Amino acid sequence: MVFRNSACRILGSLALGACLAASSRAALWTVDDNAQDFPGADFSEIQTAIDAAASGDEIAVYPGVYVEAFVLKGKNLHLHSIAPADATIVATTVINAGQAGPVLLLDSTVTSATLIEGFTMTGGASFNGGGIRGDGTTATIRCFTGSAATSRRS
Repeated sequence: MVFRNSACRILGSLALGACLAASSRAALWTVDDNAQDFPGADFSEIQTAIDAAASGDEIAVYPGVYVEAFVLKGKNLHLHSIAPADATIVATTVINAGQAGPVLLLDSTVTSATLIEGFTMTGGASFNGGGIRGDGTTATIRCFTGSAATSRRS
């Protein structure tokens, strides 16, 4: 694109910069366990969405029972139910680890840029943190309910 005067060159450069910046925005991924609440969801499992996401992305989880545990390592995400402040949504967006380990495992590479909110967790079991195992994380976790997390300490 050729511009005849410097004002047009500057505006053209700004427009190009805005287009490039817009293309690097965080992605929004959606998860629905059975495709009934949101048939167009990207994933049916939370961990699969986490694996596909990049740091800075957002993952919105629809109500359902997700029989899985999940791990955030090295990714700073906004992971949330579709309405984290709505008690009914939080109560019906359930993550059940099936006693296979902690429901949520974070490590020190997950920083304060991570926000996880709006879930009910159950069925976690671990020697350290059956519900949430933080391992040095500074993530923000809020609007949770939980039950039946087991510590395996003897």
